[in-house]
Amino acid sequence: MKKILVLLVVVVLLAKVAMVFSPELSIFRLSSAIRHRDVQLFEKYADVHSVAQNLVHDQIASPITGVFGSDGVGGWLTNGINNAVGPALVTGLEKEIRSAVFDGAFNPDHPDDNSLVTVYRFQKELGFDQFAYSGMKYGDRQVLGEKAQLSLSYVRAADGYELVVKVELIKAPGEYIWKVSRILNPELVMEELRNHPAPASATTAMDHTYLPG
Repeated sequence: MKKILVLLVVVVLLAKVAMVFSPELSIFRLSSAIRHRDVQLFEKYADVHSVAQNLVHDQIASPITGVFGSDGVGGWLTNGINNAVGPALVTGLEKEIRSAVFDGAFNPDHPDDNSLVTVYRFQKELGFDQFAYSGMKYGDRQVLGEKAQLSLSYVRAADGYELVVKVELIKAPGEYIWKVSRILNPELVMEELRNHPAPASATTAMDHTYLPG
């Protein structure tokens, strides 16, 4: 009987440790950082440099390679972007992300003003400000070694339309904290937002957040 109780305690402790250091918890911590405009906490659970660098690579360099190939003109263009334009774009995106967190641009109660950082204006133009987080799609959860992939579900209150945002998280060897490093489907998200606009009578959701918390 005592051995069974010990085993149960071990299982409970393992479950708690797994929750403390799970990719899902990092998403919740990011939500708290966004709500409280805490850039330092945000960067603890998001690798801002990797997010910016991967975005530039995925949206600019990689498509060029896909069209022109990795040799010849394709290689020349890709190397030019990576070595010349890329660093400036990455640095600019890093500043934009940090400014958005600090200014509260990701929060739904941010005032609508022309002086806002571009992140807020961009998501408003796309209509993403009308979506509320509804939960994680645990069936799509993937964890392989030091990489994890989570699918976050957002629903528009006006018509119930669901939008799924997929994120990649990484964990450095010997570390316990998972950090968001890449948005995996930005093109698909933008395409869906453009192809499925909100009904004409829809208004911006008042009670929502862009991350769970």
